[in-house]
Amino acid sequence: RARNTLVMSSIEPHRATTESWWQRLHLLVDEEKSPQINHSFTFDVDVDVDVEDVDMTLVVNTTEVIHLPVLPSLPENFDLKVEVAAPLDTDPAIARIGKAMHRLLEWGGQCSALQTAAVAREFRLSPAQAVKAVALAQCILAGEGAWAWRSDVVAWQGNEVDLLYQGQALRLDRLVKRQDAGHEGHWWVLDYKSAIAPQLQHAYRAQLQNYRAAVQQAYPGSTVKAAFLTGVGTVVEVL
Repeated sequence: RARNTLVMSSIEPHRATTESWWQRLHLLVDEEKSPQINHSFTFDVDVDVDVEDVDMTLVVNTTEVIHLPVLPSLPENFDLKVEVAAPLDTDPAIARIGKAMHRLLEWGGQCSALQTAAVAREFRLSPAQAVKAVALAQCILAGEGAWAWRSDVVAWQGNEVDLLYQGQALRLDRLVKRQDAGHEGHWWVLDYKSAIAPQLQHAYRAQLQNYRAAVQQAYPGSTVKAAFLTGVGTVVEVL
């Protein structure tokens, strides 16, 4: 926690958004009380600290010159081709509902009133939006992929699983290992999507295939499958 001053910095975002911490905190600023610095603000905090007990001495005494490396200029005829994936969720409201759905599925089980209130508060949802998020989560929990939460089917389960694959940080919505007959030892990478047919979007398919490749690398001798769990309760396996 800040002792007396909280300092935040910001850069211009790639896409316009109203959801950043900077913008959310800036709405609380009284410009008249801190007009001396543009887009900067302070919060006064009462802290009961004996400053005599705090060593605040910081001495920097160096004349060393540090030379930073500089990249060479590109040739004038250099053709730089960059494939930019289309944004997957461009509507802020839809994105927040989707995040709330993910949180509810991370908790698993039935979506209680307390859980509904918690995601509404965390993702700033209206009552109608919270109901939508709950409906999507319940469709998945009770749909064709309900087995992914059954203790008699799943030997191991993980939510929001972090992996590093080919230098890229990945986060899997759900990873499970089945123990039921006919599927024993099979790993399933499950990706939640509120869309009805996420497999039709190339960016979604490529992302899920990358997830599966990462798990396959971790378990080279195992069967690894991957599927979307959609907001209408279907399971769409990506081959």
